[in-house]
Amino acid sequence: MPAFILVFSLVFFFLFFLELPSIVGVAVKEGGNTRQMAEAARNVRHYVSDCLQERHPYDAVKAFAGRPERDKGLVYSGLQPLSTDNWIGSLSDPTVGTTQRVRTLRLLIAHSASQEMKITLLRKSIVPVVVAALNNTPDADFECQAFSLLRSLCILPQGCHSVIGEGGLEAAIQAIHDRSNLEARLDARTMAVMVLYQISFNTAGVRWLLGADVPPGFELLDDSAGSSTLVMTKDDVIAALVFVVENDAHTALDMLLYAVTSLAQLTAVTEGIFAVLQGNTVTVVGSLLRSHTLDTHWLVEEEKVRVVAQLLIVMWNVALEQRGVEHLDELGVADDLFRLFDMVHKRPLWLFGPLFRALTGALSAVYKLLSVKMQSLEPLNGETSRIEALYQFLRSINKSVSLSREAEREPHPNMVATLKNVVLCTHFAAEVKAVRDFTHKYLKEMTEEGTTEAFYFRRQLFYSTKWEEEFDASV
Repeated sequence: MPAFILVFSLVFFFLFFLELPSIVGVAVKEGGNTRQMAEAARNVRHYVSDCLQERHPYDAVKAFAGRPERDKGLVYSGLQPLSTDNWIGSLSDPTVGTTQRVRTLRLLIAHSASQEMKITLLRKSIVPVVVAALNNTPDADFECQAFSLLRSLCILPQGCHSVIGEGGLEAAIQAIHDRSNLEARLDARTMAVMVLYQISFNTAGVRWLLGADVPPGFELLDDSAGSSTLVMTKDDVIAALVFVVENDAHTALDMLLYAVTSLAQLTAVTEGIFAVLQGNTVTVVGSLLRSHTLDTHWLVEEEKVRVVAQLLIVMWNVALEQRGVEHLDELGVADDLFRLFDMVHKRPLWLFGPLFRALTGALSAVYKLLSVKMQSLEPLNGETSRIEALYQFLRSINKSVSLSREAEREPHPNMVATLKNVVLCTHFAAEVKAVRDFTHKYLKEMTEEGTTEAFYFRRQLFYSTKWEEEFDASV
């Protein structure tokens, strides 16, 4: 065994010494190649790519060094808060094209959903930047997105104040009056009306718009003057809304709805009522309302029903002031309201709840007119008088309320409000002796039906009124 190991060792060493020169030569050769590669790495720049032919030699235009030039004029969604500053800056950057500016506005809208982000944008003076960009970018899509951003900011009182004082309100009014390229700019003009709509729904915004006193708690701590050189008044705002009612009532239903809703909100404030009485607002709104009393086709279109309901609210609000109700009397609005009541009072209450609420509210407001009270016994539809139709409608509401209570459900607020409005109408009508005589006869016929409805109906009409004793409506 040891002899075998000795022989094997001698053979191994013999072969090793024979190959030693060739091994040393290969090592020397590979060492030289390594030094050459290291030298090349120090002198040649590489950049990342999946393509081998692009890794050498280095191309400054295609690689990282050329990226700023390639990305010039592009807008990216990056990390906050740096991206917000970049987006605002891109709106005034002449190298940014219209398409990328539209993308900028969409990114700003998407990131302005929270109250905190809206405040951040307002502190960065976003409104003047957007207004300036509107003047320099004649594009319908950009215009639409710009007003969408302004509308979003107007959800907050601070946003309303900035839009009103820093040129946003002026831009919206100008866009509403601009009827060029109507089809392409329909959405943009609608969004401009929505800016006014959003301001009118803000407790402080609507008062700033009308120049009225702001309720306690809504004052701004840093109430600085706006940057706009042109001050838009409440008359300009109302004129723009009336312009929509006059010119877009039959072509842009969404825009019309926002416009008349804005008027309804403005006239909910006393200063707004006197403002609309200065011009032709009531005449225009009354004319549009009268056109809906001539046919019933609009009753099958939900959006048109909503428009009519808002028109009625405008009339209701205006009639709450004595000057306003006298103006409505001159225009014959009361007859239009009763004509509309005749069209809808037999239709399902649950289907037209907001419409009935607004209609009966407007009727109760105009019923304080002596001329309306004296016409209570005039025929409504050829057979039934106005007051009798009101009584029948009130009884149908009572049945609906009873069904709700039997089902252990609370009556809908629209139903309750409609009921109160109709009762108020009957109180005004009862000031006429002939109406009370008719009511005595009507209640007697109800009593002969052998039910308790007459007893409760009598109490509903006259309990706690000056006619309580006359109609035996005490408890």
